[in-house]
Amino acid sequence: MTDDQRLRSSDLPELFRVADAASLEGQRLYIRGTRLRLVLAVTAAALAAVSLQFGNGWDLPALIVAVVFLGTLVLEIWLLGRSPERDWYDGRALAESVKTLSWRYAVAATPFSASLSDEDAERHYVSEAEKLIDDAPATSVIVTAPLGVTDA
Repeated sequence: MTDDQRLRSSDLPELFRVADAASLEGQRLYIRGTRLRLVLAVTAAALAAVSLQFGNGWDLPALIVAVVFLGTLVLEIWLLGRSPERDWYDGRALAESVKTLSWRYAVAATPFSASLSDEDAERHYVSEAEKLIDDAPATSVIVTAPLGVTDA
């Protein structure tokens, strides 16, 4: 297969790029949140093993542990509310579905019969892409460009 026969990400419609970007942003936020959650938990555990009294009997590491646990709780609530893993998975699923649909269109595979006219095949492609959007869960994927077939 030569390079000009490959279907690249840049050849795919805007819907793919938007879904892919939403997936990557969800992945980035989820990984950062998980990393921070683990750092906070390890920090709290390490400080909990230490005792350092000062002033009127205040234990500095215990105070820091309390603050770190509070930070962990706030982060956990944010992750539950924002749910970046949902954006990651939903965006990825939509992007891969668009890629599959585009590949099928490009090679005249089912449901794009080679006997269809170019206009009918493109109309069917747009209809199928609209179904993908309708079936997709509500995520951070916002389509602004019109659906259609790219030149590639």
